[in-house]
Amino acid sequence: LAGAGAGEGRAARKRTPIILVPNSSTAVITMLNVNPFLVEHSFVPAQEAKKKGVRKEARIRLVRATPQGTKVMYEVCDDTSHFAKADWDRVVAVFAAGPAWQFKKFPWPDSASIFRAVRGFHVKFDDVALDANVKQWDVHIIELSKTKRHLDAPASLDFWEVLDKFCAKYKRQLDYNGARIQ
Repeated sequence: LAGAGAGEGRAARKRTPIILVPNSSTAVITMLNVNPFLVEHSFVPAQEAKKKGVRKEARIRLVRATPQGTKVMYEVCDDTSHFAKADWDRVVAVFAAGPAWQFKKFPWPDSASIFRAVRGFHVKFDDVALDANVKQWDVHIIELSKTKRHLDAPASLDFWEVLDKFCAKYKRQLDYNGARIQ
């Protein structure tokens, strides 16, 4: 935080929401393309991003401009192996790829418990059948077109609308509607 003491910066970080993406090269949304999709409202295939030189980061801080004109910071990661309980309390969303192994290190015993604690999302292409696991999970489905990029923005905005409603109901202790930006 600009002008804030170190303690205040740590306090703000404790309120920063976390979004989890799959640690899988075959997932539609990964660490390579989550920022363009969620911030710029534009889908770029992960392989294309990689070819353009985008490097996979361990953790990304993205800043979202809300419809109300505030800026909100989120942390995005695909590795939870070093998460403490306080980190899990900050998780607001998870992009579910389909395989159940994606959740094996989560602190909740089953998918029903996971998706009660965290808002689940599944991004798929409109010409691909829905994964059998995903059909059984309480996740919000977001469909993308492989060719119609003008449909990316509505899909991205749908993510934020659903997430904002979830956070307003279940994650009010976090800075999901006006986090302090460093």
